[in-house]
Amino acid sequence: MKRAFSTAVKITGIVIVLIAAGTMFIPAVFGFILFRTNHYNAFNETHKPINVYLFQKNQTSNNDKTDELIVYFPSEISYRYLTIVPSHELIGLADQTEKSIWIFPGAKIAYMFPNGSYFTPLGESYFNFISESGFSKDIIWFNTFGDLKKLGERIVIQRNMN
Repeated sequence: MKRAFSTAVKITGIVIVLIAAGTMFIPAVFGFILFRTNHYNAFNETHKPINVYLFQKNQTSNNDKTDELIVYFPSEISYRYLTIVPSHELIGLADQTEKSIWIFPGAKIAYMFPNGSYFTPLGESYFNFISESGFSKDIIWFNTFGDLKKLGERIVIQRNMN
């Protein structure tokens, strides 16, 4: 009886370790499931709504959880999506955008391939596409560039107040 209990405890411990390891490594191997968020609205500088899908992504790296916002442009070909990391005040353009994300019909769920997490910051001195941006608790804004200028001079993402 004592031996059966000891074996059960060992098996339970192994299962817990495997589950913990799996939650850390599964996204790196298999990618991410993203859910469209209704907590934000996107519009241009004249408050005209723009056609974007906003997805929330939670990424954990080195035990540091980072919340990201994926701004997907369904009508754009040049810039498929941007990654915004509010806590680090970063806006980035994904590497290989055409191969990194797939939107399910209905646009409520997206699948981001493992390489979809890699992006180039656009406000850095080398890629200074975004010369003006602002981050606060409820509003993120940045100037547009390239084909995104069709949407307006500035994109504003505001948290819903309800």
